[in-house]
Amino acid sequence: MLSLRDIALPFPLALTLMMAPPAAAEGPDSSSAGRPMRPAAVTQGAPGDKVRTPLIVGGTPAGPADNPFQVGLLLKSKPGNFEARFCGGALIAPDVVVTAAHCSYHQPTLDGPRLALRPEEVQVLTGTRNLNQGGSRWDVVSIVNHPNYNSAGNHDYDVAVWKLRQRVEGVPLAQLAISDGVPGSELLVTGWGATTEGGEESAILLKVSVPVVSHDACSAVDSGITPRMLCAGFKVGGKDACQGDSGGPATRGRGNMTLTGIVSTGEGCAQPNHYGVYTRVSDPSIRDFIRENMNSGAGRIGAEGP
Repeated sequence: MLSLRDIALPFPLALTLMMAPPAAAEGPDSSSAGRPMRPAAVTQGAPGDKVRTPLIVGGTPAGPADNPFQVGLLLKSKPGNFEARFCGGALIAPDVVVTAAHCSYHQPTLDGPRLALRPEEVQVLTGTRNLNQGGSRWDVVSIVNHPNYNSAGNHDYDVAVWKLRQRVEGVPLAQLAISDGVPGSELLVTGWGATTEGGEESAILLKVSVPVVSHDACSAVDSGITPRMLCAGFKVGGKDACQGDSGGPATRGRGNMTLTGIVSTGEGCAQPNHYGVYTRVSDPSIRDFIRENMNSGAGRIGAEGP
């Protein structure tokens, strides 16, 4: 089954460059209809408690020019960036972050359903590729999920806009895609996550390149693919985004500055005959939602690389 690319808060996500072993079927939302979240252990306890899954993950370190607008979503109650981070996102205006809608919720526990995060509970991290070094934290004033987000089914419309209390200066901004690129063209995906099976999450931002897959090819192997979804990856598996990259950017165009996808769901991690599923930014219902929830004139809306 397809599942969201997060785990119990803070959703440790990782970029996989190797085949992932089968994961347990139990986990957050694993009983939901449609395409539940990626298999992961469900814990009973405070939101933000780390949960690790046995995935073989890897990647190469992202350089300063690789998705420079990448941000981390943090739990404000945790002082260390490494412990606090639970999802990724992309800065598209000095005070606007785009992420996945499922990142705006506490993970379900044995005690009950997912609960919406409040702006005062979270912060956004910018200015670092290393969670243990530097970076700036920014308070959040509003969290708006797409009104059609399907949290109980196939996680359609998986997009959210987070507004910051202050403007971030000196960070390049992502451009919103108006097309996806042809099948076979590469997307650059970045995120933080574990680097060995059962090991610790990576404090270093990692990157991986995966090819765009046609809608028909993706629908042939994964059910529930809608026009708001974009697939990418290799039929033989081996490279993928995984738990912990949720909400992060998948980019293309000149200098990979065009936000084309938002890490959303997938069947396990890097499994053969399955692809990573991203929220499709070029779809009018996704792109218009983002535009409508930005400050008028902020950011570079509609621009795209060649």
